[in-house]
Parts: sequence; structure tokens; C-alpha cells
Amino acid sequence: MTISSTTSSPLGARPTPRRHALSKAYKVIGMCIVPLVAVYLLCIGYIWFNAPVISFDAIARLHAMLPKVSDDERAWPMYKKGVLAIADPDTVPGHMPKFENAILADDPTPDDAHRSKVRAWLLAHREGIDTIIAASSKPALGYVPIFGWHSEDADLFPSTTKVDTIDSATVADALFGIPTHQLPTLRTISKCLSTDSLFAVEDGDGARFVRNIKAMIALSHHAEEDHLLVSQLVGTSIRFQAFKRIVWALEWRPDALTDAQLRELASILRTIPQTAYQADLGGELLMLEDILQRTYSDDGEGNGWFNGENWLEDIRFIESMSGGRSNGSVRKNLSMSTMAVAVLMSPSRWSWSRPLVAPVCAATIASRGETLSVYKALCETAESQSRLPMWEQGDAFESAFEAKVNQEGLDQLKWMYPRTLLCPINDLIANRRLGESYSWQAQLAIALTQSRRAHAGEWPTTLDELVPKYLNEVPRNPSTGKPVTFEVRDGKPIVKEWGFMR
Repeated sequence: MTISSTTSSPLGARPTPRRHALSKAYKVIGMCIVPLVAVYLLCIGYIWFNAPVISFDAIARLHAMLPKVSDDERAWPMYKKGVLAIADPDTVPGHMPKFENAILADDPTPDDAHRSKVRAWLLAHREGIDTIIAASSKPALGYVPIFGWHSEDADLFPSTTKVDTIDSATVADALFGIPTHQLPTLRTISKCLSTDSLFAVEDGDGARFVRNIKAMIALSHHAEEDHLLVSQLVGTSIRFQAFKRIVWALEWRPDALTDAQLRELASILRTIPQTAYQADLGGELLMLEDILQRTYSDDGEGNGWFNGENWLEDIRFIESMSGGRSNGSVRKNLSMSTMAVAVLMSPSRWSWSRPLVAPVCAATIASRGETLSVYKALCETAESQSRLPMWEQGDAFESAFEAKVNQEGLDQLKWMYPRTLLCPINDLIANRRLGESYSWQAQLAIALTQSRRAHAGEWPTTLDELVPKYLNEVPRNPSTGKPVTFEVRDGKPIVKEWGFMR
């Protein structure tokens, strides 16, 4: 008798349909993953072997933007000589000179003990002020910004020297981080001149007052000749000082100035070019191009992928130098998803992960060409806006900035450089045009004084009476564009929008 088995051998079992489908799925997934991994590895290799290359010298390009003058036409050596002549004698060698003896606050009280000390100091060091005033008549400042210090300035600046690291790939060593040592010195000079102007009016020395104001205006133009944003802000600030000092003098001691001196002051203010009230972003654009060449690959046609090292620290450095967004630091601005990628990409932590996520960042962050194109467009919008009167400016730049680059989530990474670098532009536009308003205030104060003298001490009944003899036109309210309103109250002229000459 033969007994047959009713069970099948496991080795001969046929796969179930479910297991067969899973097997096919695994094969398909494997066939997809392997090419994707290969492509991803190729991307890592491409980025790895296409590191940023310093293709141009941004410092040299900045120098090419400076006025070309001979050594005899440079104001900087004379400014420096004048500054050292009025510096405090207890300045520590190797440190910046101090000027406590030569500078007063804007509105010192008559019984201020320091006031008498400063007056005596400036009188004893008149030669230094005269040297500064002579320097202001030079056609150009002639200071060439570099990393470190010029040997000719060793007597003015500390002796510590930082070498020029133009081949470094870090943003801190890019043009963006170049020191502007001349600007604090020029601001100090303007404060000295402003202080001396106060004493000139007090002494009834109108000629000295006019010379100081003229020198301050020239000094403001010298400060701006390198086309950098910070330099334009300093130049604007110096002009503010000069305009305010004129109004103050005519409120306090209008008799200190003769008719001829008033005409000269009016002429000085009218000849300030319109460019002094507009934004010039040529230097900022050069800075961005330098940053891009240090953090992006270069395909030879003006484009490339992001490939920056330690770029989170670079962004923090840029933000600290430019003022950053008003709502906090870069870490507060970045979302959690953005920060996760940022931390992974930063070699300061988990540097092994940087090559692995480099393609992700290259795909997330805008390309070199996109970044430059958007940045240029925003700069052009800002410059165009700054050429308009304040009441016509609107918010074209701010709207474009918010719409294009000030985004949320990973878009913060995409436009990280325009988003951070362009933060201070709105302030620059407003301050530049506000400078024109301050100039109008000073010109109106001069015109009112001239008219009163010509009419036996009587103020004009309307500002239209000042045109065209004393003013080209009635100044306008910078907010509305309408002519400013004027009245005489208790024998005192009142310009309601500005409230001066009360």
C-alpha cells in the first residue's frame, strides 16, 4: 500500500500575490533610489569641487570709484594735521586721540564750566581749526580705505594692523567688513567746527561763523566720496549739524551776521547738489558682488550655486554691521525649519553634515544670478524713490522689499543676502531727503532775517513776499508737499511745521 502526503513542501510553495507585489515594489523602489542617490552624490561632488573662487579684487574696484586727485589736492593729510593740533594732550600713545577739550554739547548752558575750558582751548589752538578749514577747500578727501592702517596715519590711529586677506572666503574679510577709520575722525572735526561756530556767534564774529559752516558742508561731501551707505549717513549727519547751527544762530544772535554774510550763507546752501539728498547704492552693490564671489560657485556666465562655509556666522556678521531687521536678531527672524538647515550647514557644528545637505541648500537658496538680479532691482527702486521729493516717495522700496525678499519659512534662506543687506536702505532714503528739509529750514531762517532788516524790523506777512528776492520758492512741508504755514505771533515768526524762530 502506498501512502501519499497531502502537504506541500515549503521549498516548492508558490508566493502569494501580496508577497509578489511587495517584491516588485521593493525592486522598483531600489531601481529609483539607486539613481537618485547617485545623482545626489554627483551633486555633492559637483558642489565640493566647485568651491567659491575670488575672481576680482573688490577693494581695487572701490578704489577705482574714488576721485582721482594729486597729493596736493588731498584734504585728508591736512584734516589729520588739524585734528592732532586740537587733540587732548593726555591721549595715550597707540590709542585714538581724545577731544574732550575741543567739543561742546549742542546746547551748553552759559554757566557750564566746561564751556569756558573749551573756549580757552580752541582759542589757544586756533591754528588747528584754521588748518581744518583750509583742508575743507580741497577738491577731494583723498582717503583710500584698506584693511588695516596706512603708515602715514600711524600718528592718528592705533598701531594694531590687520592684513588684507583678499583671498579669504569669509564675508568678514570681504569688502563689507572694510574699516572706515576716516569717518569717526570727520565727525569729530565737524563737532569741533560746530563748537567753534557757537563761540563765533557769541563773539559777534560772523565771518568766522560763515567759514565754519562752509567748511562743514564741504566736509560732508568729503565724507561721502567712497559711495558707501555708512559714509552717506555720516555726510548727512554733518550737514544736519550745519543747518541746525544756522537756525540756532539766527534765533539767538541774528545781529552777529552782516547782510553780506547772510547772502553768502544762502548761496552756500543753494549750491548743495541734489545728489546730496539722494541715495547712491553703487558701493552696496559692489559689496554684494564681493560676498557672492566668496559664497557661490561660478559657472563663468555670472551664475552659480550657493556653496558658502560658516555662512550662518556670515549672516550674523552682516546683520550686526548693517543694523539688521527691527524685530530682532537673525536667529529670531529665522523659522525653525530654516534654522535646522542653517545649523546643519554651519561647519561650526556637525561639520560632517555640511557636504550631505549642501545640495539641499544650493536648491533652497537663490542662485547667484537670481540674487544679484533681485538685489539690483531693489537698489534701482530705492535710488529712484530717493530722487523724488519726500511727499511723493511713498513706499515703493519697502513694498518691493516685503514682496520679494522678506518672506517666511525657507524663503528666508532663499533671499538671505538681499534680506539682510538691504535692511538700512529705507533709513538712508528718509535721512537723505530729510536733509533737504533741514536745508529749507536754514534758508527760510536766513530769508526771514534778510526781509526783516530790509523792512525796518517788520516781519513779512506771508512767505510769498520772500520770493524771488530771498527764496526761489516757498519751502514745502516734507510730509504733504504743501507750502509751509507762517504767522507772526507776539512779534515772533512761527513756522508751524518746524516751530523755529519762536
